[in-house]
Amino acid sequence: MRKLSNDVWISTTKNLLKKREKKKRIKMNRFFVPDNVYKDRIEICKGCVFYFKPTGTCKDCGCFMKIKARLAPMACSQKNGIRQLK
Repeated sequence: MRKLSNDVWISTTKNLLKKREKKKRIKMNRFFVPDNVYKDRIEICKGCVFYFKPTGTCKDCGCFMKIKARLAPMACSQKNGIRQLK
């Protein structure tokens, strides 16, 4: 087995870590929506009669809307279009 110098070992390790981080970021992007979609979803929620402004929650499902609107697979329990803006 061939021995690698410290410089080669470090650069190889850094490259592997960069690749892993890139894959991780791509994977996480499937779970979160972009900022413009998030803003649209929040505006829809704020216009809904079930939105409870003091806590930012939905009176129908009880979810915190700032979190729910950020997550891609989540949908509005009242079918107000939170999923359609994806």
